[in-house]
Amino acid sequence: MSSRPSVFGLRSLKASVFSFGLLGSAVVSTSTAVAADWIFTPFVGIREAYTDNVLSTATNTESDFITTLNAGFTLDGIGNRLNILTSYDGAYDIYANTSDLNGFRHNLLGSANAELVQDHFFIDGQIAYTPEDLSTTGASSAIDRTLSNSQTQVLNYSISPYYLQRFGGTAVGIARYRFSQLRFDETDVGGAVDNPGNETTNEVNLILESGRNFSRTSWSLEAFGVDTVVEDGDDLKRGTFVASGQYSINRNVALLGITGYDEFDGENIDNDDISGAFIGAGVRLTPGPRTDLSLGYGYRYGGGIWNMDFSYIVSSAAILTASYVVDVGTGGQAYTNRDVLDEDGELVNTNFSNSDFVGTTTKYETFDVGIRGTRGLNGYSAGATYEKRDFLTANTNDETVSFFGFYSRELSPKLGLSVDGSWSKIIEPETPGEAETTIRAGAALNYRFGDNFTGSLAYNYYDRNADIAADNIKENVISVSLNKSF
Repeated sequence: MSSRPSVFGLRSLKASVFSFGLLGSAVVSTSTAVAADWIFTPFVGIREAYTDNVLSTATNTESDFITTLNAGFTLDGIGNRLNILTSYDGAYDIYANTSDLNGFRHNLLGSANAELVQDHFFIDGQIAYTPEDLSTTGASSAIDRTLSNSQTQVLNYSISPYYLQRFGGTAVGIARYRFSQLRFDETDVGGAVDNPGNETTNEVNLILESGRNFSRTSWSLEAFGVDTVVEDGDDLKRGTFVASGQYSINRNVALLGITGYDEFDGENIDNDDISGAFIGAGVRLTPGPRTDLSLGYGYRYGGGIWNMDFSYIVSSAAILTASYVVDVGTGGQAYTNRDVLDEDGELVNTNFSNSDFVGTTTKYETFDVGIRGTRGLNGYSAGATYEKRDFLTANTNDETVSFFGFYSRELSPKLGLSVDGSWSKIIEPETPGEAETTIRAGAALNYRFGDNFTGSLAYNYYDRNADIAADNIKENVISVSLNKSF
C-alpha cells in the first residue's frame, strides 16, 4: 500500500502528493519560492503502426494500420524552495479501417514540492492521469492505443500541506494533512465501461521522532486518521497510533521494535478481526556500507506478519532492492499511496497494475525485488513482484506473480537498441477458473537524426492465455515513429 513502508507496515514519513492548481496558486504568493530554473520542452510526434488484431479478439482477428499524432511537453522547475517535474503527452489515434476506434488518449504525470515558510511550512503534491485497463479481461494491446472496450481514463491526484518543527536536537515534529482522490472517467471511444466508484480520502498525520541528539537509539511516535468515501462502494475509516524504536548494539547490528493500536470502521467487513493492539520486533543488519537489511516479525491485522526491507549497492552504477510489506486499505488507496517518482527521481505511472482493480477493503501482502544499473554503454533493470490480496468484504482472495526485464545498449553515437519483456500470472484467481498468464515483449532501434529529432523502429508482442477461451488475445505490432522536441 505505502510506496516506501517501514517495519511492520509503519508508513513512510515522506508523502508525495500534488494538485497543480492549488499548489500553483500557493507558490505564486511566495516570491522566493518561485525563484527556480524552468526548463520547458514541447514536442510533437507521429507513429505509424500495423496490428494483426485490432479488435483484441480471441478468434476472427482483423488487421489494421494506425496513425498516431501526438504532442506534449515536459516541465522541470528546480530551485531552493520549489521543485516541479511534470510531463504531458496527448495522442490521437486514426485507424485506416476501424474508424470507430479513432480517439484521444491523455497521459499526464507530475510531482511537486514547495517550501512556503522557510524550514517550517511545506506542500507536496502529485498527479497521474492515464488510460488504463482496470480488468485483466476485455480488450488489451501490445502498444498504447485506443481500445474497443475495457479502457478507462484514470485521474489519481493528491495534495498535502505539512508543518515541520525542530525541538533543538531532541526531536522533530510533523503535522500533515493529505487530500487524495481517485476518479474513473469514460474514454471518448470504445464500449461503455462499468467503472468503479470514485474515491476521496482525507488524512491527518501527527509525527514526533528523535532528533540528532540520539545516536545509538532512535524512536518515533505517530498518530494518523484516514477517512475514505467510496461512491457506490464500501467506505473506510481508520485510526492508528504507532510507537517504534531502534537500538544500535554496534555499527553492524541494531534491534527494532514496534507497538501500537489500529481501529478500523469499514462497511461490510469484520472490523474487530483487523483492529486492536499490535506488536513486533526485528533486527537491522548493516555488515558493510553497501548492505542494509531490516527484518521483523509481529502480530497485526488479526494475525502474524513478516516485514522486510533490503538494499545492496552492487557497484557505483547498480543497486539491488527488495521489500515485503503487509497493509490494509481500500482498492483506491493501493493506487493513491504510490509515489509518482521512482528511486531515481523519474516519473512513473502509478495507475498501472498487473491485477484487476477491486474497489473493496483489502489486506495486501506484497513482495518486490529488483535490480537496476548501467555498465558502460549498457543499461538494464529486472525484477519480480508477488502480491496476495484478501478481499475482506467478500472473504475471497487472489494471488499474482510477475517478472519484468529491460536492456538498452548504445550501438553508436546515434543508434541505440532496447529490449523489454514481462510475464505475469494470476496463480490464485478470486473466481475459480479465471486464472490467466500474460506475456509482453518488445524491441526497438532508436536513431538520432539531429539535435532533438529522433526516430524509432519497433516490434511489440502481446499474449494473454486465459482459462476462459474467449479472453485469449494475441497481437503483433510493428511501428515506425518520429519525434521532434523544441
